[in-house]
Amino acid sequence: MMNYQEEFMKRVFKQIIMVLCFSMIISIFPAMAFARDTVADAQEENHEVWNIWGVTMAVEEAAAEYDFTGATDDAEFVPHLNAYLLEDQSAAKGNVIVLSGGGDRMRSNPGEGIPCCEWLNSIGYNAYLLDYRVQPYESVDATLDAQRAVRYIKYYSEEKGIGAIDHIAAMGFSAGAMHVYAQSIMLSGDITPDSIYPDYICDDIDKMDASVGVVACVYAAGSTHDTAGAAVDIANPVLILSEDDPNYPQSWPAFFFAGASGHFASGFCVTAYLALNPVTECELHMYGGINGPFAMGYNYAGSDQMIDQLETFLDVEFGHRNRSNKES
Repeated sequence: MMNYQEEFMKRVFKQIIMVLCFSMIISIFPAMAFARDTVADAQEENHEVWNIWGVTMAVEEAAAEYDFTGATDDAEFVPHLNAYLLEDQSAAKGNVIVLSGGGDRMRSNPGEGIPCCEWLNSIGYNAYLLDYRVQPYESVDATLDAQRAVRYIKYYSEEKGIGAIDHIAAMGFSAGAMHVYAQSIMLSGDITPDSIYPDYICDDIDKMDASVGVVACVYAAGSTHDTAGAAVDIANPVLILSEDDPNYPQSWPAFFFAGASGHFASGFCVTAYLALNPVTECELHMYGGINGPFAMGYNYAGSDQMIDQLETFLDVEFGHRNRSNKES
């Protein structure tokens, strides 16, 4: 008989998968406009590539039989971080892990993750683009990759000379935002991958605290209905924490961005904001007239304010600006 924690985690990730089903439908077609990413692309741009799992990663036994025909990656793919490190680490204001969207079928790095990391560097933050697992892997595997990325950066921070290691944020687009949010609530702290895959043997990296200081979700794909039109109970631990939950209240501030119309009017962002706002620092920004993935917001009226709003939020939460005057 599985223990309470295993039952709880499996129930939670069933809810995540239901929400991500909607993400796959609305994200895959716009995301196909972006080129597929490869490790070689990152190496050509002179970014270090870090294999976050080493020899063994947390995965189900059936993964050995996965069919990769038509998939973005092949069977040899390993989750990795593309490190966008500032030249002067003593001047770094913090570190931000970035997950592109793509409906769990691909990673929209050229349109989302790469420009985001470049922008983060321009405002003084180290950035780490996570190439996480997509189909045919299980959705929870991408969330585990996000957890591992947090721990990997903390574990190797001294060896790699990473500055401002006490300031770590996670940011995601669409399906990537869902994984960022899920990791921050359900796979943070000292929770380890063997809570999902009991046969996984934890290593020293898994002993690191998997918590982040700030979470930013950009048009996190979600819906109050699944792909069959059936209502989804949004009052679940992924969205709303009860006072009996050990993670209540959350200490990490959360920032949500979404369109106000069309597919990218994210009900998830609104619901998550309403759930978290009473217990932590929270902001929700909705942009009207958007009918596609707005990425960093450069090409849409209204959402072009996103980068300034996010910079302010990061700077305030990490102590680089006065909280009493965010506009300063």
